[in-house]
This record gives sequence, C-alpha cells and structure tokens, in this order.
Amino acid sequence: MTAGILLAVLLGWFSLQLVSSIANTLAGVVTSLHARALVPILGYVLYGLLSLYSLLIFIRIVFSWVTVSYSNRVMRFLVNTTEPMLGPLRRIVPLVGAFDISPIVAFIILWLFQGAIAGTLLRS
Repeated sequence: MTAGILLAVLLGWFSLQLVSSIANTLAGVVTSLHARALVPILGYVLYGLLSLYSLLIFIRIVFSWVTVSYSNRVMRFLVNTTEPMLGPLRRIVPLVGAFDISPIVAFIILWLFQGAIAGTLLRS
C-alpha cells in the first residue's frame, strides 16, 4: 500500500517535471522565434534536453532503489539512455562506502552545462 502511494507520488512528480521542462523549452523557442533570435533557440533546446536527461538519470536512480528489473522495458530504456554518461563516470569516480556517487557527479556536470548555456546562449 505504501509503495503504491510512493510510486503514484513519484510518477506524478516525474510527469510534472517533464511537462514543465517541455513547456519552458517550447515557450523559450516560440519567444525566440518571434524575436527572430536563432542563438537563443539553440540555447533553449539544449537546456531542455539537459533537463530531460537529468530527469532520466533521477528516474533511473529511483527505479534502482525499488529494484525494477532490467527486463522491464522502461528500465532498459533508462539504462541504455543514461549509461553513456554514467558508465565512464562510474569508472572514474570511486565508490563512497557502498554508494555509487557517479549520478551526483553527472548532475553536477549537467548543471554546469546548463549554467554555461544560460550564461551564454540565453543571456539576452
């Protein structure tokens, strides 16, 4: 019962984050199109894709906590999508005790890229 409630809350949160990310990206692109500014369009698209990728990493972390098996289609998609970034980081970043902190490092890298995009391409 409690796991079902937690899953419903997390699913709702994931959905809100996804819709918010897509809506913000589309709003930025439309605004930039009206202003005929091509560089911000690229910035909004890249920023939105990085937000989506961060969300996919977060969902993968949560699914791994509730032990969703790799035979699940969604988990396979998440692993195949996020492993190109997490795999190399896992080889570089050592475990902290029994914990894999490579997703935290991935979040920091993605946030740095988003900051660089916001500071350069979306500055106007």
